[in-house]
Amino acid sequence: MFTPEIHFDKNHFLPLPKARKFSSIVKEAMKLQSAVYAATEYFWTGNDHYVIDDGYGKAALKLNINEEVISFWNYKTGTAVGDIGKEEWDKNPAASGRKIEECVGHVSNDEVLCLECGKWVKKWKHYSYAGSVCLKCFNPKKHQRPDTSGS
Repeated sequence: MFTPEIHFDKNHFLPLPKARKFSSIVKEAMKLQSAVYAATEYFWTGNDHYVIDDGYGKAALKLNINEEVISFWNYKTGTAVGDIGKEEWDKNPAASGRKIEECVGHVSNDEVLCLECGKWVKKWKHYSYAGSVCLKCFNPKKHQRPDTSGS
């Protein structure tokens, strides 16, 4: 069994001569999901099988696309990177595309976003399920791994 992923080149979300509305991106994602299901009979419940590749064709960001927001994570580490809401995208699609491109660049450079100070760093600690924090911001009492004991 395999889990399919839909990969986009990093330039897919950059500004186009005619900027796409957020709703058209969501519709495109749903059509792709349906096409993958038709081809593989693999049904996924979430909308998180979308990936943006860097300039070298390596997976950089994993996306979760829904009707109100596109959230993204570092593909390599699983840590949160950010999101772009429908209103933010429709107000300034060029800035939204640049935000994605910037995140791809940092991830491709093996950097992780510190969720405390907002800086991109190479040395960091993982906390919770998708949290990352730089060594300067790390607080062992606050930034703990998730409890996966099941109790």
